[in-house]
Amino acid sequence: MFPEYVDKAINSVKGQTFQDIELIVLDNKERTHSIGRMFNQGAELASADWVYFLGDDDFVSPDYFASLKMFIDRYAIEEKYVAVSSYSIFFDDEKKVMSTNAMTPMGAFRRDYLLSHKFNEDLEKYIDVDYYKRLDADGKKAKIMRWHFGYYYRQHDGNVSGRKIIKELSNHQHGDNVSGRENIKPIPLN
Repeated sequence: MFPEYVDKAINSVKGQTFQDIELIVLDNKERTHSIGRMFNQGAELASADWVYFLGDDDFVSPDYFASLKMFIDRYAIEEKYVAVSSYSIFFDDEKKVMSTNAMTPMGAFRRDYLLSHKFNEDLEKYIDVDYYKRLDADGKKAKIMRWHFGYYYRQHDGNVSGRKIIKELSNHQHGDNVSGRENIKPIPLN
């Protein structure tokens, strides 16, 4: 865990306009477990139908979970959709925005799917990439909320994936164009 960032992450969840949230904080500051193990443990502890993984060094805008809930209710009713994600604002510790055209590394997942399809506990990085590949191989899909940028991904030297992920994600193509993205006003990075 990143103690210097975790309060902002927790407070961003507590400050959601959508209040039907179960907050589970898993302490792995000693890094004795892999991220995959922590995600699997979180899914096991959760009681909701959908589970969202928020990095302890990231945060979300106050309307983020309300937007996800609305999106899930509208689009994720088909069994093939087991994950919902969005675009992110990637920034560094100097609050410099590095990218706004990158998909959020994780997202919300159907809990029943998570319990029957565990994260790889042996990987040290790219756990999300591995999971999405396996999800696709299983014939399941992730639906992308293309119009919302409420996930703030803090890029710093302590990130598991390292700085190169910004370039990889920024250059990734996400399909159809998003109308109105230029009108989105992100919240301040303070």
